[in-house]
Amino acid sequence: MHEASIASRIITIVESELASRGVTAPVEKIRLRAGKLNAIVPDSLSFHFDVQKRDKPQLAETVLEVLESPIIAVCEGCGREARLDAPLFICETCSGTLTPKSGTELLVESISVRD
Repeated sequence: MHEASIASRIITIVESELASRGVTAPVEKIRLRAGKLNAIVPDSLSFHFDVQKRDKPQLAETVLEVLESPIIAVCEGCGREARLDAPLFICETCSGTLTPKSGTELLVESISVRD
């Protein structure tokens, strides 16, 4: 399960960002943008995050919100843009190869702290 290592990395990123800005207030919510091609199981990621945040006082009450980005690809042949439900990168219009435009991202989009 790669969700455990992703949860650990999220914590590292958030702690680093808070430290660089001198923020010591408790974190209420972290919003993560995860492209569908990353094959993240949100419930599993939330579970691992909840386990790992326990010894982090600043993150103890933090809610992790995972927003999944769809797979959007562009055909190299005809330029058609398509939203894909599965990673099958063949254009329905011309059978050309589709190149991913979105669905691969994995980033901490926002960190909300208590005032």
